[in-house]
Amino acid sequence: MRRLRIFLAAALPLVLLSGCALHGSGGDSSEILEFEAQTWTLTFSGSKNSIEGQTAQYFADAVSDATNGAVTVELHPGDDLTGGDPQAGIQAVADGTASAGIYTSLACEAADPRLGAVSLPFLFSSAEDAAQRLDGSGGEALAAVLKEHGLHSLGIGESGFRCPTNSRGDLTSPAELAGLKLRVVDSPLIQEAYRLWGADVVTANWPMVFTALRTGTYDGQEEFLSVADGASVQEVQKYLTRWSGIYGGLYFFINEDLYNSLSPTLRDVADRCGRDTVDFQRRQNRQNEEDILAQWAKARVKVTELTEEEAAVFRQAAQPCYDRYAREYPELAPLWTAEPS
Repeated sequence: MRRLRIFLAAALPLVLLSGCALHGSGGDSSEILEFEAQTWTLTFSGSKNSIEGQTAQYFADAVSDATNGAVTVELHPGDDLTGGDPQAGIQAVADGTASAGIYTSLACEAADPRLGAVSLPFLFSSAEDAAQRLDGSGGEALAAVLKEHGLHSLGIGESGFRCPTNSRGDLTSPAELAGLKLRVVDSPLIQEAYRLWGADVVTANWPMVFTALRTGTYDGQEEFLSVADGASVQEVQKYLTRWSGIYGGLYFFINEDLYNSLSPTLRDVADRCGRDTVDFQRRQNRQNEEDILAQWAKARVKVTELTEEEAAVFRQAAQPCYDRYAREYPELAPLWTAEPS
């Protein structure tokens, strides 16, 4: 049994709540609910003002409201509990040093490659399709993986789709990616996909990328719109392919031992607030992307969106990625066998 640390204020009384209707609690609005006063620590990599930070604050407020202040969620941005190391942050939640965490699928992939399966090429047709499947059987398969690491899933949000930019022109087929020197994130799966599409894949620390794009050392890069915009990529790249090629998830989880130690009603609070928080995060991320695209249009960046037929060509070219995952991780089949919405 993993050792569990639950951060409780000493000798705090039970808080009595009335009129708090909870989903699945089975009580009516007159039911008196009791929660032990306690503090959960929530760790994440982004800043307090990032989308991750806003998401964490939303969850903290939701839990406080649902328990009339009995449960406090203490936020730890920038992985400040673990010296800025996201891998250590994920492990801190697994071993109970922290209560809960919000981490990208890229960070989680480093802990378990199965958690990177959300980035299989053209796995989802849209953000809405991704949400539907990750809220269903696909998400259940990934929740089982988290459970193996002592983590209870509270939901899977989104970082969006990673979109390539370049200085050459439209990218509507693998042939147009052939020989393109493209900075790709350090993920074996994502790099495999781009190599199958013919790109000349390079890796580099993100702070170096803007200069390399400006000087022509690289022809392009692939990142989330929010990341690319934060680095002013639109100033040195004038072609953006907005596609559903590579999805990024945002895993939200709580230490399983802590979760199991809670009363059934408080477990319901955690799950319900987790679902609400994921819905909030998705809305925020999509609005942020639309705002960025409007700004990039003013910067005269040409945006190309693939037709269904063009996307299918890319998907077929990346079939070896699916063959490998099906062979190595058959338990994740619900992710790619479900019909797109």
